[in-house]
Amino acid sequence: MIRTLVITSIIVSILAAVILIPLFPHDRQLAKLEASYALVAHLPSSKKMAEFSEVGLLGGANGNHCDFLVGEIRQSDASEEEIRRHYSSQQVTSPSEAAYSLAPVLEFPEHRTQHSGILQYEIKHLVSKARVDRSLATLYVVYYLDEGHEPGIDFRCY
Repeated sequence: MIRTLVITSIIVSILAAVILIPLFPHDRQLAKLEASYALVAHLPSSKKMAEFSEVGLLGGANGNHCDFLVGEIRQSDASEEEIRRHYSSQQVTSPSEAAYSLAPVLEFPEHRTQHSGILQYEIKHLVSKARVDRSLATLYVVYYLDEGHEPGIDFRCY
């Protein structure tokens, strides 16, 4: 009985390690991108409605790469032009070893269909809630998408 329990525990531990250990490097890279994103200076007149971050096969194409997505849904009384101008100089550093700069992507959900732009990612429910809860004129999404990293054996990237 004890022997069976020990063998079962060893097998479960090995399976957990095989599944979880490949996730750690990408989770660290996502945490670096989140930390870089935290330094972005948002419009003082804007208000955060929701935030999101994901790692996986996000940028489309085939399943042989890993992408990182970090962003926020915000609202403001500023015009789209003012919002675009404000974020045009904001950049974050890629979590990759190359450490290149990423420019923000701005989207205005009111101009999008359900399956285009940022809404193709798993944040549709956040955008829907923000549409209902908003109190300011302009709803927008600011995000950074870092695409095309080596997937390793991370199942989220296939």
